[in-house]
Amino acid sequence: MLAEFREAAASLVRGGNPEIDQRLVHFVQNVLDLDTALEMGFTVTMADVSLLEFRALAILREERALAAQSKQQMAEHSAKARQLAASTF
Repeated sequence: MLAEFREAAASLVRGGNPEIDQRLVHFVQNVLDLDTALEMGFTVTMADVSLLEFRALAILREERALAAQSKQQMAEHSAKARQLAASTF
């Protein structure tokens, strides 16, 4: 289940619209809602979530960090390419 969630999370954080198995839809929505609540400043304890939801939240945050890192690397690469192109003219 977490492997399928990781695939869906990776697609979601990159702006995709993943095909999610019907049995996962409710779970994915719950984890996304939990993440939103945490970002809004709500307090949640480990007693409030299942271990599966906690792991899925960790996966979602890992995928967000990877997507941000990838975006940053692409921006740096583009900036270097522009500098190189400007210096050759």
